Amino acid sequence: FFDPGVTHFIAGTETIDRNSNLWGTSFEQFIFMEIKAYSSYHQRRAAICFWRSTDKYEVDLVINSKIAIEVKSTKKVSNADLKGLMALQQENILDMFYIISEDPIETRIQGIDAIHWKTFLKKLWSGKIF
Repeated sequence: FFDPGVTHFIAGTETIDRNSNLWGTSFEQFIFMEIKAYSSYHQRRAAICFWRSTDKYEVDLVINSKIAIEVKSTKKVSNADLKGLMALQQENILDMFYIISEDPIETRIQGIDAIHWKTFLKKLWSGKIF
């Protein structure tokens, strides 16, 4: 089940604590589904996968072997949140790196665009991501 609402209904989830792992998982699922919906509605092929290094660093989404996206439900992005993207950046195989979060302060950190999820969705749906 891809839709977070359907998933939670079937699981009988009545509330999601903002500080729980379920919140973070649901947030990541929501962003993933927006990317899939955009890709489908605009008939853009989106090969989406995840990345994991031999050192166990991970990145949530890699799109078309060009864009890396890490999704964090944090209200303040820290350097620890960037570890996977920074490790992947060292491979020199992708063009763009994003960390999507609930942090209202948008910035660029060592070539990684840290943007609020609403800004990301506006850019996505206006064709500025891929």
